[in-house]
Amino acid sequence: MKPSPVKLSRAAAIGAAVLLGLGGAAVTPTTAHAASSQGMFLDGPFYLINANGKYLGADGTWLRLYGNGGGNRYFNTVPDRGYVTFEHNDSKKNIGTVYNDTHSGTRVFLANPSGSGTQDWSAVPFGGGTEFFALQNLAAIGKCMGISGGSSGTDIAIFPCDRAPNQQWRLQRVPR
Repeated sequence: MKPSPVKLSRAAAIGAAVLLGLGGAAVTPTTAHAASSQGMFLDGPFYLINANGKYLGADGTWLRLYGNGGGNRYFNTVPDRGYVTFEHNDSKKNIGTVYNDTHSGTRVFLANPSGSGTQDWSAVPFGGGTEFFALQNLAAIGKCMGISGGSSGTDIAIFPCDRAPNQQWRLQRVPR
């Protein structure tokens, strides 16, 4: 049985039941609400890290995997109509699909904020005590953000949600 998507709200900013890698502490619905009311989730920035340990980052407007965190690999979470938009810390562009396409294999890139559902994401927790979750696209029903390979420089795209490691992500706060 596949888990149902968790709509992201201002109170949880990245999913009430999702465990986040914030200094190794588990975030419960109660602490997520309290934390977000103090701006912990909304002020970022965060790294988005795939289950293979590589970081999501920008190469111009294209999103790719990198071996470590760096200046072009920070994202802020922005609540948007009950979902979340991931805003690139430097460019202030949002993670979205190319040409607002919703077909499997469509690349994910940084786009000017448009209010499109292809820039909105919900978290699907994997459960079982894991800190990982899938990022399901609002407009592309049943499609999740994933990687098409495992090495640095790999492209990011949307694929049918299948709980595979290429679709498993976690957030880690960028040290200040």
